[in-house]
Amino acid sequence: MAIVNSKISAPESPLLSSFHRANMALNHADPWIKYHNYLTKWVDEAAAWVAKKQVDDKPQQILDVACGTGSPSLYFARQYPDAHLEACDLQASYLEIAACLATEQGLKSINFTCCGAEKLPYADGTCDMLSCFFSLMYFQNKEAALDEFLRVVRPGGSIWITTWAKYNALFDSVRNLLPTEYPSELPSKQPNPHSLSDEEKLLNLLKGRSMTAYTIHEEQINLRWEGAASALWDFVKASNPDITRQLQMMEAPQRIDIDRQILEKFNEFSKGEYLLFPVAMIVSQIQR
Repeated sequence: MAIVNSKISAPESPLLSSFHRANMALNHADPWIKYHNYLTKWVDEAAAWVAKKQVDDKPQQILDVACGTGSPSLYFARQYPDAHLEACDLQASYLEIAACLATEQGLKSINFTCCGAEKLPYADGTCDMLSCFFSLMYFQNKEAALDEFLRVVRPGGSIWITTWAKYNALFDSVRNLLPTEYPSELPSKQPNPHSLSDEEKLLNLLKGRSMTAYTIHEEQINLRWEGAASALWDFVKASNPDITRQLQMMEAPQRIDIDRQILEKFNEFSKGEYLLFPVAMIVSQIQR
């Protein structure tokens, strides 16, 4: 287990990093590790949208909070080659994958740190731009995380937060074909990805905090899955225990039929070697 606030690195050799990633995928139970090769461009369109709208087109210090296996962090490293990036996540294994991918892509400007969003190990006013993609709704203390975001961004800097809006072709494809609604009625132990799909809830989180300006609006992007529909369905089931339980309660013929229908639906979004699912996201842009 990694110590919180510890730095996470990868083997210096791209070849060794690739082997390390492959070994982790083979032996790790976490679906975000097991299937990470399919997720390398998962939210690239969201990161590209933010980069296009970023007021300062040459930020020098960027912090990506809750970076997961690194999709947005690596995108920003390629987009802003002269910037220094800090990327953090509470899951050290995700950071190992991200660090390996950075090594393999020759991206040397990123530091990876294992830490929680509610207590960031960075000094006040140290970054020009902070991003947090599709994670705020999962934090135990969202208010504390926002306070930390505002603390570490310099005056005049930008904070970008994306959360899921209500339209999501991937979620909807599964929900509409399962007997029990998904994901709006998740078990209490499983976080609800739509808990911040309401702009008013985001506004309430921002009230009373020190900032120059903010905007909250909805945009549409595509999620990109780098593989076959069957692998995506395996990933969805592995990362959503409630779906697995529902399927296990069905008789075999019904379960087989559900599998067939979902794979057919997923393949409607095929672009050849990858799948593209249109989704809506809520973008909160905060000017410090």
